[in-house]
Amino acid sequence: MIKVEKIKKIVKLCLVSTKIKNMKPLSLLVVAKAGSGKTELIMSYEDKSLDFITDLNYSSLIEKLKDNKGIKSIIIPDFIKITHKKSSTSKNLISLLNSATEEGLFNVEGYYKHNFKGRQLGLITSITNGTLGQVKQEWGNIGFLDRMIICSYSYSKKTIKEILKSICEEGEKKVKREKLNIPIKNKKSGIEVTSEYKFNFQLIDFAKDNPRALKNMKRLLRCNALINGRTKVNQNDVDEIKDLSKFLNLKRTEL
Repeated sequence: MIKVEKIKKIVKLCLVSTKIKNMKPLSLLVVAKAGSGKTELIMSYEDKSLDFITDLNYSSLIEKLKDNKGIKSIIIPDFIKITHKKSSTSKNLISLLNSATEEGLFNVEGYYKHNFKGRQLGLITSITNGTLGQVKQEWGNIGFLDRMIICSYSYSKKTIKEILKSICEEGEKKVKREKLNIPIKNKKSGIEVTSEYKFNFQLIDFAKDNPRALKNMKRLLRCNALINGRTKVNQNDVDEIKDLSKFLNLKRTEL
């Protein structure tokens, strides 16, 4: 894929959050037009802590989490499959994800009764601009959108020409997922990564007066340090997250 390195890095940073001690797994919603390569981007990595799910409902998610305690992030390539389900089915699942991605899951009652003891889950998924427009108000009302980092992008005319030329030149290639390797040995309890006030403070203007956005950007700082083999944030991490921040909105910044 062409010119998507920064979007791919945002995906990696969110997935790496599962490796950091005392950090809530980050959730990510990638927004772009149909045919923009969203699915391929969010499926770029593989790890035993990840689970790829093409379709999902309330009961199947409960069973999946009960059967595999190692799952820390789920990747749903195209969330339109969820939004186009029967209204009650979609709402039940989103309500469950709403809890899992923020305060965590505790006692699930009824037929699927189980105590998850506050288990948290990261959600990595994608959606088109049009579909998001249809559900934005509903998701906003329940806080579902606020729980995720929003990443949007679009292609410039120049980039589209480069993509078309590349398609003409290359043969059919099987997409290979990269291992989600990090330079520091992962501990069972996670790797402790710290960030000083002087670095966190520099992100205030980029968080647009949104406390939750600032918390997520602080987490991205620590993730960026980790993928660079460090357990302490430095100025390079701040500069890199500032650069990525132009995609962390719904402005569909061009690549």
